[in-house]
Amino acid sequence: MKKKIAVIGLGNPLRRYDAIGILLLQYLSQNKKKLSKTIDFIDGGTSGMNLLHLLGDYETVLLLDAVNFKGKDRVKPEYLDAIAADLDRLVPKDFL
Repeated sequence: MKKKIAVIGLGNPLRRYDAIGILLLQYLSQNKKKLSKTIDFIDGGTSGMNLLHLLGDYETVLLLDAVNFKGKDRVKPEYLDAIAADLDRLVPKDFL
């Protein structure tokens, strides 16, 4: 039987901005009593492609990662509004 949700934190804590995926994962893990028990928290670190085998074990996978756009805006504010409006559709109900 597949577990429902995997939250995978990605990044390298030695590279400042790149640690955000790991830091968010740690925060969620520390507060997991408030979240669904069907969630597995996985520290993916810098494993990249080595994590592919895990994806088939879950119905939903949430990847936490960062991208350095070197100070250039790559996401327009109206895109963020659209993403926020879709969160109810994108995030499984039992995540929260």
